Amino acid sequence: MDIEKIINLIIWGGITLFCIIKWLIITIKIKKYIKVVGKVVNSKKDYFYSGDTVSKGNHCKYHFEYLDKTYDIEDNFSSGNPKLNIGDEIIFYVSPKDPSKYLKPEDIYFRKFYFIGIIVGIGALLLF
Repeated sequence: MDIEKIINLIIWGGITLFCIIKWLIITIKIKKYIKVVGKVVNSKKDYFYSGDTVSKGNHCKYHFEYLDKTYDIEDNFSSGNPKLNIGDEIIFYVSPKDPSKYLKPEDIYFRKFYFIGIIVGIGALLLF
């Protein structure tokens, strides 16, 4: 086996493994959480600072109800998140033990991209 094939196998195998792990983590978490529908109450573009890194995204506030109790969540989402407008309905997955703990909507949104990454990665591995 030549070095080029080995490098391709390592790269595509790594990409496939990464996508499988991320997809499985989100899928397992979803099964432990309860699906609720919330609404976007506020959404604005913003810059977020993490150490020396600056990224652009959305700062959103959501409102949802679970077991006749109202919850408000504020969070920052990366620029890869689909554009959210005030009044848009959005799916949340909340912990049944503590509904203030939730999966970010962007995690659910990116789950399908990890699945596509798995398919592409396996396809690329089969070519080599």
